[in-house]
Amino acid sequence: MSYIVIPKSISKYSQGKNKNTDIYVYSYIKLNSNFKTGISQITEETISLKLDIPLRTVERIISRLKADNNKIIKIETLQKEKTKRRNLYSFEKKPENYFILDTSFFFTDLSVKVKGFLLFLKSISTNNTNIIPFSINKISGMLSQDVKSVSALIKECIDLKQLKKIDTGYLITNDSFLLSVKETPENRTFDIISDFCNSKNITPPKRNNGILTIISTKFDVMGEFINDENENRDLKKELNKRCNQLPEKISMEYFLKALCNIEVPEKVIVLDSIIV
Repeated sequence: MSYIVIPKSISKYSQGKNKNTDIYVYSYIKLNSNFKTGISQITEETISLKLDIPLRTVERIISRLKADNNKIIKIETLQKEKTKRRNLYSFEKKPENYFILDTSFFFTDLSVKVKGFLLFLKSISTNNTNIIPFSINKISGMLSQDVKSVSALIKECIDLKQLKKIDTGYLITNDSFLLSVKETPENRTFDIISDFCNSKNITPPKRNNGILTIISTKFDVMGEFINDENENRDLKKELNKRCNQLPEKISMEYFLKALCNIEVPEKVIVLDSIIV
């Protein structure tokens, strides 16, 4: 799996009227940065060619990113000539609040504007979820984009099956927005439960590591006992058997009861930090 880390501070980007395109270009530059140093030297010509954006437009985008007060990227112009400019791009290596993006996102058949808008939506999502718990008006205000444009983009994303309307707001359904990358029992359990919910057109519950630990100890989520004759250890099969009629609103407590027949312990800690 190949992924990059995007700081949620991109939500504060405030330059110009083409923020969605700007943020996608920003993310593409980050894709081409050194993982250890956080530095990229990709040329503007390469960006223009790879993203099919006119060179003059790329130059304007770079200038806006450079002028942004929130400093999501540091841009140093090392060489400036009449026909060519060479920049050094530096990114914060360990942002405090971030989300994880599978690099396959950059190769999906979506417009640059839609991709940039999805990145913005993810930047205001609830931690450890792909849920944006806000109305269109609220999203518009948080991203400093006009209501009409936000409404049109949300509709387009829903039509493209990149976004789903839910009771509490919206759910990003694009698989490139990862909730975890380490292969731990808790992460694997959460992924299986989330996939199950999505297949039933139900919003996945908020992550609770305490409950995930309990469930992961009962089922073979890591495939360690493939030849085990006890099929009850297969979490996917048990979900379909025991949870075939899901309530409209579910929680991790529901799955704990359904899968393990355990009521929520008094001290089950909910961790909202990002698990990588």
